[in-house]
Amino acid sequence: MTLEVRSLRVTYDDEVVIDDIDLDIGTADAPVTALLGPSGCGKSTLIRAIAGIEPIAGGTVRFDGVDLAAVPTHRRDFGVVFQDGQLLPGRTVGQNIAYGLRARRWSRAATAERVAELLDLVGLSGLADRAVTELSGGQAQRVALARALAPRPRLLLLDEPLSSLDRRLRERLAAEIAEILRVAGTPAILVTHDHQEAAVIADRISVMSEGRIVQSAAPDTIWRRPVDEWVARFVGCTTLIGGHLVRDADTGSTAVQTVLGTVALAGRLFDGGSDGAGGEVVVGLRPRSVVVCGEERGVRAIVRSVAALPEEHLLSVALDDGTIVSAVSTPALSVGETVGVAIDPDRIAVIG
Repeated sequence: MTLEVRSLRVTYDDEVVIDDIDLDIGTADAPVTALLGPSGCGKSTLIRAIAGIEPIAGGTVRFDGVDLAAVPTHRRDFGVVFQDGQLLPGRTVGQNIAYGLRARRWSRAATAERVAELLDLVGLSGLADRAVTELSGGQAQRVALARALAPRPRLLLLDEPLSSLDRRLRERLAAEIAEILRVAGTPAILVTHDHQEAAVIADRISVMSEGRIVQSAAPDTIWRRPVDEWVARFVGCTTLIGGHLVRDADTGSTAVQTVLGTVALAGRLFDGGSDGAGGEVVVGLRPRSVVVCGEERGVRAIVRSVAALPEEHLLSVALDDGTIVSAVSTPALSVGETVGVAIDPDRIAVIG
């Protein structure tokens, strides 16, 4: 089952909100896609248009080859989970999950069986008779997910389902939702502004900016090979430095030369192709991309500031050419101390 969005356009009072978007959902290699982007970039508008809640100004939305333009929202057979869950407060957990099944005239026996199956899937067995007002935030979102999955929808739309929860609970539920979607086998679109949540749940990430998709790829590609500097900064790169990509003709290995030294780039994202020809690139550094390694093995730097964290120290260091970068160190260091620093190749992005 595949959703195909082509040249989609949505406008509000002549203002273009979604502009010329192409998207494929439910492919065998990527059944779950995350729409990742800052607030106001059009993520939620896009899935509302896919669901038929928002009118489109141009383009097409097809499912299994069928144009959905004339298909009303309730007949598209898509499940939706919103940010606040939107559970029915006057009903029990079981009644909420069964809501869509009864609307489709499932028998009482089949409904009871499906509710029990979904409660087990989301880890809430035994809570069918509990009032939804007695649930924790995490439990409520799992009930909302179970309700959306109950009628076996063709596609699941998740609109910031974890954004109202605290960080620790979000991290745990993200892993649980990823497993639930894998077991359920339902293609899904996740809307989120959280990089980690997108990587945990989705097989593919489509990064959105100002109503457009600017890059769509597997999470590892987004983190390590962002398409431009905007994407690099959005996915966590705080410092950008120049680099020169080189390839060893004898070994086939690829490396990037920077003011922080030459770094070998292992893996398929840097093997062969145009990358191998060399050339100027931009290297994106995250707060933990540079590590203290001793003067004899790294590039000389002077410590400018030190912040003590539970398991390490976060530093700001200045290189001899005046470049300022963040670095991490396990041993405590002092401001003004001379250290050696080097790049961790697994924590950088290469743009270009």
